[in-house]
Amino acid sequence: MLATLLLFATGGAAASVGGTLDAGVATLQQWWQQLTAEPDPEQRRIQLREERFQTIWNQLIPKLEEGIEITELREDAPESALFSKDKGDYDREYQELIETIALLLDESDIMRYRGRIARLKQRIDETESEISHAQEARIGAPASSLIGSSRSDYDSEIADLMGAIKRYREDILDTEQAFVESMARMGVELTLEQAQVLLARVDSNNILQMAVVFDSLKAVTWGLMQIMTASGQNIDFVRYYGMHVVLLDMALFMQDQYIYKINKVYLPKLEAIIDRTKAINRESMRQLRSESSPDRRRVYQSNARAHQLTLNTARIYMEHLRTQRSQVIEVRNKIARDLALAKNTYQTVSVSSELLNVLEVSQSSFDVLIHMQVPEIVPFEDNQMLRKFEEISSLLGGE
Repeated sequence: MLATLLLFATGGAAASVGGTLDAGVATLQQWWQQLTAEPDPEQRRIQLREERFQTIWNQLIPKLEEGIEITELREDAPESALFSKDKGDYDREYQELIETIALLLDESDIMRYRGRIARLKQRIDETESEISHAQEARIGAPASSLIGSSRSDYDSEIADLMGAIKRYREDILDTEQAFVESMARMGVELTLEQAQVLLARVDSNNILQMAVVFDSLKAVTWGLMQIMTASGQNIDFVRYYGMHVVLLDMALFMQDQYIYKINKVYLPKLEAIIDRTKAINRESMRQLRSESSPDRRRVYQSNARAHQLTLNTARIYMEHLRTQRSQVIEVRNKIARDLALAKNTYQTVSVSSELLNVLEVSQSSFDVLIHMQVPEIVPFEDNQMLRKFEEISSLLGGE
C-alpha cells in the first residue's frame, strides 16, 4: 500500500501505475475480506480459552498466596488457644478459602441452562393444556358466529398455540447447543445428545464443576511451570510450588463433597422413591385384581405402567450415580496420592528441579483426570424415560 502511494506521488509510468493499482486493489480486497470474514470456530475457541485462563490467573494468584500464608501461620499456631488463633481456626479459614477458590474456578453455569430449559418445558406443558381446552371448546362451537368464538376461531387459536410450542422447542435446542459450546470452551467435549442427558442429571452441576476445575488446574499448573522454568533461580520456587499444593487441596475437597452428596443425599432419596413407588404399585395391583369394570381396570393398568417406568428409571439413575461415584473415588485416590507427594516435597525440598518434577507428574495426571471426571453418557432412546429422569432429578434436588 505504501509503495502504491509513493508511485502515484512520483508519477511513474502508466503501465507501472496500472499494475500497481491492480495490486493495491487486490490488497484492499484481501484486507477487507479478512476484516469481514467470519472467525474460524476453532481459532475463536482457542482465543476464548486463552482469555478465560488470563482471567482465572489474575483472580487466582492472590487467593493461592493467601492459602500459603494460612498454611505457614498454622504451622506456628498452638493446638488450642483462648486469646489467639489456634490450628483449628486456621483449618477452618483454609477450608473457607478452598471453597472460595472452587467457586472462582467454576464457570460451568449449568443451573442457568437447566433453569431456562425447565421454564421452556413448563410453557410447552401449559400451551398443550391450552390446546386441549381449545379443542374441547371447538366441538360445541358454531361454524360461524358474530358474538362468540366459532370453529374457525378455535382453529386459528390452536394453530397459533402449536406455533408457540414449535418456537419453545427450537429455543430448547438452541439453549442445549449453547451449553455444548460453553462446555467446549472449558475443555469438556459433549455431543448434543450427551448434553441433554447430562442436563437432566441432578449431579450434573457437581460433575461439570469438577471437570472444569481440573481443566483450570491443568492450565494454572502449566503457568506455574513456565514461570519456574523461565526464571531459573531468580524466583521463590517454593512459593509457586505452594500454590500448586493449595490447588490439589481444593480438587480433593470438591471430590469429597460430591461423594458425600451421592452417599448421604441422592442415593437415600432414590431408595425412598423406589420404596414409595413399590408401595403404591402394590395397592394399584390389589385394586386391579378386585376390579371388574373394564374402564377402571384400564386406568389401574395405566397406573401400573407408570409405576414401572418410575421404578425402571430410578434404578437406572441409581446405577448411573454409583458408577460415577466409583469413577470419582478412583480419581480422588489419584489426587490424594499426588497431594501427599506434593506436601512431602513442599515440606522437605526447595531444589527447583525436584519441585518441577513433581509439577510435571501432576500436569500429566490432569490430562487423564479431566476425561475420567465426565461420565460415559449414553443418550436415552426413549423420550418418556428422559422426562421421567428429569422428574426424578427435581425430586432429588429438593430439600
